[in-house]
Amino acid sequence: MGKNSSYKYLDARELPPDLYERVIRAIDHIKTKKVKRVLLISRLGMVVSIIVFVPAVVYLYNSFFQTGFMQSFLLLFYDGALATRYWQDFSASLLETMPVTSFMVCAGLLFAFLVSLWSSLKHASYYKQLHPINA
Repeated sequence: MGKNSSYKYLDARELPPDLYERVIRAIDHIKTKKVKRVLLISRLGMVVSIIVFVPAVVYLYNSFFQTGFMQSFLLLFYDGALATRYWQDFSASLLETMPVTSFMVCAGLLFAFLVSLWSSLKHASYYKQLHPINA
């Protein structure tokens, strides 16, 4: 470093006495804003996934009957001997008529809800650590 470096000539007595506290408060403020933002996004994700899950379940219910899956599945209870005798054809029929798209939509929404719940719980505990109630 050259002779003109200003940090060499900075005297410790010239620093404000509360500089350390102000820096720590600014860092805590930034962390708090980030945690609040993540909490807001994760809670909105939970609400949206719950709201969208209801029509998805209705779609799943309707697709069970539209594809003929329920008729094939109920054959197991009405005539179990026939279903066990022709179990390969019966299982192939169940697999062909299974509403996979509806299952995937519901599973994706359930996964989104669980991820949002996990994120919300994780960041809520972190927020409590940053701002204890008794402090």
